[in-house]
Amino acid sequence: MELIISLYGIIDGRFFYQLQVYVAVAEEEGFAAAARRLQPAPAVTRAVAALEDTLGVKLLDCTTCHVRVTEAGRRYRRRQAILAG
Repeated sequence: MELIISLYGIIDGRFFYQLQVYVAVAEEEGFAAAARRLQPAPAVTRAVAALEDTLGVKLLDCTTCHVRVTEAGRRYRRRQAILAG
């Protein structure tokens, strides 16, 4: 399994994948648009839910019509952007 090292320690490839999916959903403001952007289209909803479970915070506030990034999601995204350089 691919390992990535960050300020948070060692992160496995699955976590990194979930992070990529979350960033796409946050930027696109929707699950369907994120799935179209990420080829091949992943199980976007499950990946974000798994990341939220791992982190223990709600990153997105979702309704049937809208996806909004929570305050915790904005902070997390900013931290990840800093790590990405």
